[in-house]
Amino acid sequence: MDKEHFPKLHIKGDVDGNTGDINFSGNVTVDGIVKAGCNIKCSSLYTKSVQGAKIYLTGDLHVSHGIINSHTITVRGNVYAEYINNSKIKALGNIVIEKEIIDSELFIGGQCINKSGLIISSLINARSGVVAGQIGTENASPSKFQVGTEGIIEMMLFELDMRIKKKSDERKAIKKDIANFESEEKILHIKISDALYVQERAQIDLREIEKQLPTIEASEDIMRVQQMVKIVKELKEKSEIAEKTINEVFERQARIAEQILMKQRKVEAIANEINVIEIKKKGVKERAIKNEPKAEINVNSKIMSGTYVVGKKAKLILTQTLSKCIIYESNSDKMFDSKKGDINNIDLAFNIVVLP
Repeated sequence: MDKEHFPKLHIKGDVDGNTGDINFSGNVTVDGIVKAGCNIKCSSLYTKSVQGAKIYLTGDLHVSHGIINSHTITVRGNVYAEYINNSKIKALGNIVIEKEIIDSELFIGGQCINKSGLIISSLINARSGVVAGQIGTENASPSKFQVGTEGIIEMMLFELDMRIKKKSDERKAIKKDIANFESEEKILHIKISDALYVQERAQIDLREIEKQLPTIEASEDIMRVQQMVKIVKELKEKSEIAEKTINEVFERQARIAEQILMKQRKVEAIANEINVIEIKKKGVKERAIKNEPKAEINVNSKIMSGTYVVGKKAKLILTQTLSKCIIYESNSDKMFDSKKGDINNIDLAFNIVVLP
């Protein structure tokens, strides 16, 4: 279905305890704030602010103001916001921020784009690199960058694999229940066969006695008549007990058949759910193939000393504050000279170009 034709849900206010959680197959617009304790699952979400909520999107997240104290945000598309503070976000696409990123953890399949903003005390794992205004301040703890790595891809694939395992274990348990029901059904089949035999035998014996009874009564043998009456009573009791057993077994068999059918349908539903997860895995892998990893940080203003950078193979801790520059991982054993001279104590697999 084309995104323009997705179903749309418009909430004129906040999403909170009054509205409850939202699980919608299309795009959701929230005029107010998505507040703590609320869950939203939908395609794309447009909102003023996210404050402590849990968000799961198959599309993009558009936040006109900021994302605050939100530690469970997963987006298959892009994230757009004014700022991010004390939050954890996973996005397969890009994360584009106008102002600051503070005390947050971002795992990104594309780029972290914060061209004129500020990144402080955060962990940024960006498969396609980072574009930043300023990184760090004198008083803040250093930020850590992981660029060009498969962090978000591996994380999402691992989570999907765990979901598949959970569903597979659930299916296995249900199949075991079905096998137990089928075993019980076999026992019940034997039980009902035995009860039918007892009932049939009792009825045959009763018919034989009924044939003999007129002769016995005519003989005026009271002892013999009393004995026959007792036998008739016992045979009728046997037949009634067998009848009761047969009815109970039939009822139990009907309940078992219903349970087996319900569980078989559940097994089929789980198989479909696993197929959907497998399709999601395929989508994550295809997205990874389309976007080449890029171990690069492009700084437009300043990056503070102490900033930690990790690439596919190399590691770097800046020993001095740098102005506008590009830091990137290279196979070259030589480092580019900069106007400020050599940068000391860094891995030779990283290059730094200080720009004019």
